[in-house]
Amino acid sequence: MGDAPPFQGSVPSQETLAPGEISIHEQGLVSVLGQRHDHLDRGVKGAQTKGVSEILETLAALGQAGRRGPGRYRA
Repeated sequence: MGDAPPFQGSVPSQETLAPGEISIHEQGLVSVLGQRHDHLDRGVKGAQTKGVSEILETLAALGQAGRRGPGRYRA
């Protein structure tokens, strides 16, 4: 890593990474994107198997959680 400046913020710019580190960083980004995509796919599939009343109940719970503040409801 040598003379590279420290990371600024949560995501380093590629200018602060050595060539080998850039590849690892990009692989990590792809991995995180894949995980989020899979999570979204599971959510969509779950929503497709629910009836309208279940979906409305979930939306109502989310609305109530929003009034209480972030992080109060986990589906």
